[in-house]
Amino acid sequence: MNPELKKRLIVFGGIGIGLVVLILLIVWVVSMVTGGKMTYAEIEQRMKSAAMEYYENNQQLLPSHDGEVSVDVTTLSSADLMKPLEKLVSKNVSCSGKVVVKQNGDIYSYIPYLDCGEAYTTVELYKKVIDEKNIVSTDDGLYQMNGEYVFRGEDVNNYVKIGENVWRIVKVTASGNLQLIYTNSKLKSIWDDRYNVERNYNVGINDYAVSRIRTYLDDLYANKNEEVTVDLFDDATKEKMIGFDLCYGKRDENAVNNDGSIECAVKLSNQKVGLLSTYDYINASLDSTCKKATDAQCQNYNYLGTEGTSWWTITGIQENTYRVYSVSYTGDMQQSQASNTNYVRPAIQLSSDVMYQSGSGTAEDPYII
Repeated sequence: MNPELKKRLIVFGGIGIGLVVLILLIVWVVSMVTGGKMTYAEIEQRMKSAAMEYYENNQQLLPSHDGEVSVDVTTLSSADLMKPLEKLVSKNVSCSGKVVVKQNGDIYSYIPYLDCGEAYTTVELYKKVIDEKNIVSTDDGLYQMNGEYVFRGEDVNNYVKIGENVWRIVKVTASGNLQLIYTNSKLKSIWDDRYNVERNYNVGINDYAVSRIRTYLDDLYANKNEEVTVDLFDDATKEKMIGFDLCYGKRDENAVNNDGSIECAVKLSNQKVGLLSTYDYINASLDSTCKKATDAQCQNYNYLGTEGTSWWTITGIQENTYRVYSVSYTGDMQQSQASNTNYVRPAIQLSSDVMYQSGSGTAEDPYII
């Protein structure tokens, strides 16, 4: 072999060996710092997967009739479904954990709770949202109203991303559930087109319980609408949703009571999807002169008035049988004939058990669950 070539090969070989040693050294240092362990989010996901496998093998232990059960991580590790927590976290961290299983209709929700003291503790999204530092009494933000926490103003950090879909938190209920409304909706529908004897024409009937739009939403939830391409309600999303009382009472156009007692005088129980009520739209405005649903100034300082499209509410007009409140493309609330076509922004509630993963609630950094 050419002496010069041999010398080059030895140099390159030495460099290669040096790089390998350097990489191994970096891996060793990182391992010493992190313990080569999983992130807390990864551990929670592993707990959930292990619990799902555990109950797959022990179906007789699953809850029934909307009940709940729980399984400790030590039970899951004893069943060889996951490693003990001490092998998944750093040496200086001590953790405990369990997975709560709830029956939600025909779906089981698996909710991991991990407690690692000051290092990390699983937190529910609603607790993250209603943290004391987020509550305000002036300007845009989260207000305490009528026993609930309500987002008000034009620029509020209430975005939540579920899968590929973006929603906005309207309020946190007294029970800790989060009411959401779909944003940037491309869904369109009439509200109702039945024959109305008051008008002697197919202008619709403004009773949500028997409306076309209720059927539209139910089909959307059941994934029966073949014309809809957006996947709003996959199994992972349904697992996080909870049935709720849907307020659909009609509202007088001159009514100024905005605590929900008008709309909630009539309810449908255990609903999974619906539309927003008029009082929720009114309460989102910070304009002090916004009192009635059709006050044009209710669009002021109101994030629900910035969608740029016309969309349906759930609330019918008390004065007649064929008109419904809708939000116009400019953001003010109007009275629309039920047989008109508007955008549909489904409203849902997330369970108080939904866990926070990341995000600050802004449009650029939405809450991730």
